[in-house]
Amino acid sequence: MPEKELDDKILSLLEKNPALSAVELADVLKISEEAVQTRLEELGDSRQTILIIDDKPDAIIAAKRALQAEGYNVVEAYNGKTGLEDIEEKHQTLFFWMS
Repeated sequence: MPEKELDDKILSLLEKNPALSAVELADVLKISEEAVQTRLEELGDSRQTILIIDDKPDAIIAAKRALQAEGYNVVEAYNGKTGLEDIEEKHQTLFFWMS
């Protein structure tokens, strides 16, 4: 799908529901979360992105739902190594490291 068409679809979905996460957008658009993240960064998504690091999926799911309900874009990592790599690669500035 051409970038312009993808951008229009993303913006349309976010206008209807600003709290949609990159994962939810990817599910609706049937594309990868990484592709959505890239397009959101290019579009200047003004939502804060929060990285949650925990090895317990249930804990991540609960925290993620609560944060998304408040309008945050949430990225998860299931171990410290992956989380730290994500911080370095994407320059995340706000993250939760749960134990």
